[in-house]
Amino acid sequence: IQRGNYNQPLSRAAGQALAAKIFPDSPDAPKWGAAAENVWHDWFDIGDTTENALNYNCIFLTYSFELADLLGHTKQMEDNPAVRKMLERFRDQVSPAGITPGYGDSGELDDWVFWVAAFERAASTWHDSTFRWAAEKIFTAGMKYRPLNQDALLPTSDFLPLAIRWTDTS
Repeated sequence: IQRGNYNQPLSRAAGQALAAKIFPDSPDAPKWGAAAENVWHDWFDIGDTTENALNYNCIFLTYSFELADLLGHTKQMEDNPAVRKMLERFRDQVSPAGITPGYGDSGELDDWVFWVAAFERAASTWHDSTFRWAAEKIFTAGMKYRPLNQDALLPTSDFLPLAIRWTDTS
């Protein structure tokens, strides 16, 4: 498995952790679980990502929450102040219009559905409505300027159910 603290290793590790959970009797399940744990520690032990492109950061964040859940590290993630600071850093880049700056190889509103999921999860994790504000702003801008009916966004629309599942309505 690919290693590191950025989107590709996290998404692959989440897949391996899910496979280990769904197929615990597979002879490869221990290997899948161990590989996912290694990637978890690649990023969690420093509590941040080295990736410098918002379109990949939102994918990384969404899969970091998913991987935490699959590996039983949800409470660790919630209790790590570095992780919260990382999410706050990304939240603070959302404009009142719901647009995020394009840097690295990203553009405005690239993969915006992942931002909605990640910020909804952050809002429910830390009971902080400012993350919900960011999710709502990005959702509104995304639907206006890069609607889901665009072919390029159709695969990422699968992550909206995560946003719904992770929403804290209290």
